[in-house]
Amino acid sequence: MPRPRSSGSQSRQDLSPEQVNMKLVIFDLDQTLVEFITVHDEAARKLFRQFFGVDARLTEIDYAGRSLTDSFAELARRKNIPNDRVKPEELLESYEKLFAESIPRDAAGYILPGVEELLEALSRTGHLLALYTGDSKAVATSILSATSLDRHFRFAVFGTDAPTRAGMVQLALDKAE
Repeated sequence: MPRPRSSGSQSRQDLSPEQVNMKLVIFDLDQTLVEFITVHDEAARKLFRQFFGVDARLTEIDYAGRSLTDSFAELARRKNIPNDRVKPEELLESYEKLFAESIPRDAAGYILPGVEELLEALSRTGHLLALYTGDSKAVATSILSATSLDRHFRFAVFGTDAPTRAGMVQLALDKAE
């Protein structure tokens, strides 16, 4: 679906009224739409105990804007775990399972105030809603399914899709076209 542009190969005259007024709205997930940090902390604690025999929580580092694997690497550095013991793919696979097991049955309370109303309003006005998150697809899907927020988003870009946040935004823009 084309995104309205002021320049480029498609002029505004070639677009339908809906396309001219449509906007791409990209949301981050954690601490923007939902507050699952306690679940992330519990899953990270279990993960680091299982793999390294130490207590560790994501809140011990500045995890904002990082992918999960980057966060694991930083947390391991903080805990003086040698790099050769940190296997990102193996950690992520285990973390995804631990995270899914840690989500409470009633996750509606983890949605931040006003989010559902905002997403409903934007959806009604025909905007294209997308999600980008440093979480992996499995973790984000667990959150979106548990909160029923998944119905609002046309597509998502995950921390495993691109090495940087800028790359993730570019992927979102590419998907929107």
